[in-house]
Amino acid sequence: AGLLLASIGSAAGLALGVGTMLTRDLFPYLRLRFCERHMLATNRMTVMAVMLGAALFTFGNLSSLVLEWNFLSMGLRGAGIFLPFSLAIFWPGRIGPGAAVWSMAMGTVMAFSWKFIAPHGMDPLYAGLAASACVLAIFFLKKVRMAGEGAK
Repeated sequence: AGLLLASIGSAAGLALGVGTMLTRDLFPYLRLRFCERHMLATNRMTVMAVMLGAALFTFGNLSSLVLEWNFLSMGLRGAGIFLPFSLAIFWPGRIGPGAAVWSMAMGTVMAFSWKFIAPHGMDPLYAGLAASACVLAIFFLKKVRMAGEGAK
């Protein structure tokens, strides 16, 4: 019963977190705008797509441990959201929406990819956070350089 609850909780957290991140953050950045009624339907379809993708992925790895995928789902959410969200709260106005979206996307992609690049190495969360930090640093340095050129 505990393993069943852990797997259901992990799947629900992954689906809702990733689905909401896509519909509220990524789709509007890609200029896909919806009214509230369509946004709800899009959010539901995205959550369902994430759940189906996670189910297909899990069925391909039936001999693995439940908590291994639970940690990966938490890593996917943490790597994508932690740094841009923290910077937006503690350093407001310094990070643009484009930098935040790219940071979220690259952090999530790297966390997911790292599981296959180095399955027994560093935790995927740290690889995702490193990718997210690199993207934010690139955008920040670009902004600083553009501000320096504007002052000349």
